[in-house]
Amino acid sequence: ETDDEKEKRVQEELSFIKKHIKFKASELFFADAIIFVEGITEEVLLSYYISIDKQLNKKYITIFNINGAHGLVYHHLIKLLDVPTLVITDLDIKRSEQEKKDFIQIDNLKTRTTTNKTIVKYNLKDSIDSLSTSHFKDNNLYIAFQGDKIEDFYATSLEESLILSNYNNDILNTTIQKVKPEIYQEILTDSNERKNLIQYSYKLQRKLSSSKSDFANELLYQLSINEEDNLPELPNYIKDALEWLKTELGFTQDEE
Repeated sequence: ETDDEKEKRVQEELSFIKKHIKFKASELFFADAIIFVEGITEEVLLSYYISIDKQLNKKYITIFNINGAHGLVYHHLIKLLDVPTLVITDLDIKRSEQEKKDFIQIDNLKTRTTTNKTIVKYNLKDSIDSLSTSHFKDNNLYIAFQGDKIEDFYATSLEESLILSNYNNDILNTTIQKVKPEIYQEILTDSNERKNLIQYSYKLQRKLSSSKSDFANELLYQLSINEEDNLPELPNYIKDALEWLKTELGFTQDEE
């Protein structure tokens, strides 16, 4: 990369950051902690679970939706702010067009690569066939992604992670059924076959990709009316990230 190319890239990153923080700058600069997320589902879900957490709800935590896998461009800003910061991102396993068309589930990472530039930066390569972690840490920065199998598969998004982690959860099943009734009925030929969601988790998340706002809003509604009863489990990579955040904020395990 030449000096001119580097300067151009820096200016592009600065322009991008200015655009995205225009209306949330005060939240970023006065927050106790920051969580960068890639989409509406992550934003809604984390906002809800933090609001009911007896430790994290005591802190001013800003959840910043960057609408895509652009976390890397915020690296310098994160270091400048010097507060505990999570980046919740996706493993973004590269699939062939045929694999996408056939909704192929990924059960191993052999020969696989990622298209996620943040993961490439901290993994030092795009190959993820020897990946042995679900996060990277860099001082005040914690980057979390789906690095471990859930029900024998690697998830490609938060939605798929939720499905694999909660295939038998009433709230999640009701949400999917209301947002995508036809595909839900196709997968569950009767109410006793919820385990089928595991084998079709990638297909479901692809079908939900055009309805993420509907999915997030319906999920929030179902969470709210069930009053914390039988809530879906957060995927482990997010639970671990929130535990790191609690430690960085000075909480102990037995503190409320």
